Amino acid sequence: MRRLAGGRTTRQGSVVRDSYGYRSRFFVIDCGAIFALASATMMDGTLGRIWQELANRATDPMRLRLLLQPAMAAVLAIRGGLQDARLGQPPYSWTVLTTDPTSRRRLLKDGWKSIVKVFCAAAVLDAVYQIRVRGWVHVGGALLVATLLACVPYLLLRGLVNRLLRVWWRARRTEDL
Repeated sequence: MRRLAGGRTTRQGSVVRDSYGYRSRFFVIDCGAIFALASATMMDGTLGRIWQELANRATDPMRLRLLLQPAMAAVLAIRGGLQDARLGQPPYSWTVLTTDPTSRRRLLKDGWKSIVKVFCAAAVLDAVYQIRVRGWVHVGGALLVATLLACVPYLLLRGLVNRLLRVWWRARRTEDL
């Protein structure tokens, strides 16, 4: 193939180049796909083990913590969502994702102050669980479980509570008029 004007690609041997002589994005995409496939193949055993261990936690000793820790995170999220609704702030999770970096840092710091004790308790309890059941501790597994049990419910519920309360209060105001 030959070089064409307007940024179209040409094939010279086995290398695809654009009209300016640069290698095509296809090479990067192909390398990325190969890397992802190799990583998925190598990580398949690790990821499978992690998900199996997470599923086993529901039937092993100390399973009550799987209910109590998200419940505590939910209570803190409700409290934070109520405070956000009173102040007229937008939903927490959406604001964290879409705001500028300085505001995001402030919001994450505020959220972390609310959830840090539950997160630490979840990590410590999972470490105790791992020592009791398996005899050793996977720190990454304990942090993953703490994130799933404390941070995820908090992030999901705080914005939802804020939104629901604002809608409910708005509906009550229009009924009163």
